[in-house]
Amino acid sequence: MTIIHNHHEVEMNAELLSDDFARQFADAKIVKFPAKVLSKTEKLSDIHRREAAACKQRIADNKRGLKERLSTLQLARKTAKARYETEIAQIAEEESEAREATATAIALDEKLAHYNAVAVEALAE
Repeated sequence: MTIIHNHHEVEMNAELLSDDFARQFADAKIVKFPAKVLSKTEKLSDIHRREAAACKQRIADNKRGLKERLSTLQLARKTAKARYETEIAQIAEEESEAREATATAIALDEKLAHYNAVAVEALAE
């Protein structure tokens, strides 16, 4: 492993590597591959393959989006249900308090009405 200490050594090593690379491939023959000419059918097939892949990607994205949306809605449903249950419990408690207060008020008024009726009878005698 070579440790390079400064920028000058990096430049020297780069030059040596490029010279070595050039020597190795100096005798190599360059072969040009002919460009593949696609027929109209092959071009159309490629277009349809790309479109099919794009459709499949959109399908996957839509499914993933639906899954995320349903998860969010389920959480909202749970939150609403908890809030609803809390509100129902509060309403039930208020109903109970209203019944108790009304029963107490009615009992007191019945006692007062009875007292006043007894007082009227006592005065009438």
